[in-house]
Amino acid sequence: MATYSRKFTLIELLVVIAIIAILASLLLPALTLSRRKARQSACLGNMKQVRQACAMYGDDQEGYYPRICQPTGGTYTGPFWPQYLHLNGYLPPPVDDRPNVMVCPSWEPVAWNSNTSVYSMTAYDNQTIAGWQKLLQGGWPGWRPSAIDDPSGQDIAVDGVYTVTQRQIYMVRVITAPALSKVHVRHNGLSNVLCADGHVESGSYSTLVGAFGFVEGAIELDY
Repeated sequence: MATYSRKFTLIELLVVIAIIAILASLLLPALTLSRRKARQSACLGNMKQVRQACAMYGDDQEGYYPRICQPTGGTYTGPFWPQYLHLNGYLPPPVDDRPNVMVCPSWEPVAWNSNTSVYSMTAYDNQTIAGWQKLLQGGWPGWRPSAIDDPSGQDIAVDGVYTVTQRQIYMVRVITAPALSKVHVRHNGLSNVLCADGHVESGSYSTLVGAFGFVEGAIELDY
């Protein structure tokens, strides 16, 4: 007695492929969102480590966090604030082409090199606030969190970007005119912010404007 094996027809095969494609199209956005959420969480963890390093530095420097940079002749030159932390042992020294705590996991490339974009320490144009001095003024031009009136609402470091080269070490809080150094909303409509009281939070555009007082010219949404 003859036996017959059951085989897929071409139509059935195409139907299976179509179903797989539909399922993949439904799952990929969820996977992408999960990956972005994981990077955002890793970024928050990085910022907490940065805060701990700054606090240890402050313990040795009369409560001051590292200065944004060493101004020379009216220009902003190194060493910049991450270098103070690396060179003095508050954070492990960076290794080229490897991930680093100073590099946001949502930034490409995440590996460190001499031109790496790092988290941006806040600077101000044409204004000083309690506990802080402008970069080129006399004295110690750095943050002193213990002297800030509202530490929970004062940003110390943010996800930042320099909109010309896409690299940045400090972020200019716009007071009088739009600047090229901005806080960067890169985590699904959120930006991570390290505050003077030590907590780290994710803020939306409205939070950056309302709770932290950023103006439109200081926020970069294009990512």
